[in-house]
Amino acid sequence: MSRNVHSLLVAIALCLNSGQSSQSAESREGQLPEEIRQAIKETTQSCPSKITFAKGFIERVNVLGNGKIDFLLNYFAVECGYDSPHFFCGSGGCTTQVFVHLDDGSYLKVLDDTVRNVTFTLEYGMPAMTIELHGSSCDKAPESCSETLYWNGMEFTPAH
Repeated sequence: MSRNVHSLLVAIALCLNSGQSSQSAESREGQLPEEIRQAIKETTQSCPSKITFAKGFIERVNVLGNGKIDFLLNYFAVECGYDSPHFFCGSGGCTTQVFVHLDDGSYLKVLDDTVRNVTFTLEYGMPAMTIELHGSSCDKAPESCSETLYWNGMEFTPAH
């Protein structure tokens, strides 16, 4: 394992262990599911400087309302050196990734986008994800706008 990858995993472990007290055994050991580790590695490799993970980078959420631990990665909490602390953010928000825990034990990435905020609810008995976007995404610039996506059993899609 390269030194950078090892440093990345140590930083994530420290970030996780400073968070909530109701953590699973895997996070207490500083481990994350492979799908999450790979996404973090792929996304942060574009940072040309030292990466620092702050509290709030990894959130455990229940996206589908099924009691399983899902993950939200908020790259606002990732600093890429001192010259560009919010390297993964812009006027449209910050890179945000959401992974849901599937019945087979794997994790599926259901969001990987630049958003201002994301919330999870149940609407019409279905899991819903509302994302706040820059107004240019919905012809409302400079105001922000939102879009609600619904879980269809395989992915989040707009209502039809």
